[in-house]
Amino acid sequence: MSTADMSWEDFFRSWLDSPAGDPNTKIASEFMFGHELSRAQRPTAPLYHYTTFQGLQGILKNRSFWATEVAYLNDGTERTYARQALESLFASHENQHPGTAVSAVLDEARRYLDFTESNWAQFVTCFCEEGDLLNMWMGYAGRGGGFSLGFDPMELYGFSCGPRNHFVKVVYGTDPQSHPAFEALRQACARIAVSPSGEIRPAELGPTIACLLDILFIGVKHDAFVAEKEWRAIERRAIAEPYSSFKDVKFRGGDFNVKPYIELELPTDDDTPATEPKALLPVVDVVVGPTLRPIETIRAVRWLLRSLGYPESVSVRSSSVPYRL
Repeated sequence: MSTADMSWEDFFRSWLDSPAGDPNTKIASEFMFGHELSRAQRPTAPLYHYTTFQGLQGILKNRSFWATEVAYLNDGTERTYARQALESLFASHENQHPGTAVSAVLDEARRYLDFTESNWAQFVTCFCEEGDLLNMWMGYAGRGGGFSLGFDPMELYGFSCGPRNHFVKVVYGTDPQSHPAFEALRQACARIAVSPSGEIRPAELGPTIACLLDILFIGVKHDAFVAEKEWRAIERRAIAEPYSSFKDVKFRGGDFNVKPYIELELPTDDDTPATEPKALLPVVDVVVGPTLRPIETIRAVRWLLRSLGYPESVSVRSSSVPYRL
């Protein structure tokens, strides 16, 4: 296969075991793939989305999720919390490798991160590792009067296809060991430090490293949210000309603001006719909130699933949380 026929991922992966070649490509390859960053974050158990009945019906019927722009979520430190943690790591690596190309590479990474923050939007759909948590019922499912939808984890991982789509596990706090990208950054800086400075091209290598770190900003949150046990499907959209696209961005009213959002759908084959209905979402479990009448509600949800074509194998059960209004 010629270089022209290779995807960017295949190209970088081809350099992982190469003993020679451009050190910039080698370092970038190891940073992106050498430490199995994506595989380290693949879910292995069902993930749950808490919602109201209106949300449940809309998700099942439209076969899509609402993804809200990250700046409009309920954590007031989205992006800034991770950026501050990253800046402290940048400073640490610069101090550890004085007089090397590390500082120049990280300066370029900073510039790229500033650029993406101003020119790209990040739309997020949130999932939880557990489907029956009191704090989640209270915060996201009508104070216990809603539902949690459980999904097959590897099917959800399909959201991560493409250069602008990602699926990440959220980590909480600033511990450098809590996210695999931090360790990958440390090793990349160590490689840059021992490379001849004339061979390192900071204007190319810095933005390459920053591309993955930009996703980190949406996958690191304040410790106060640790009980949410969150995973996120993310789609990045350009918001600056000439690449901006708002044709499918929608808006809804929040309690105190206006929230931009898009609809995320599972990817389909390129040869699937446009007239074909969208694929069913990989629902495996539905949990009925603790304040609902379980017997009648379970029966109604089973009817709803059946009416929309979902298989009888989908579990429908009541919450075990002893909460009532």
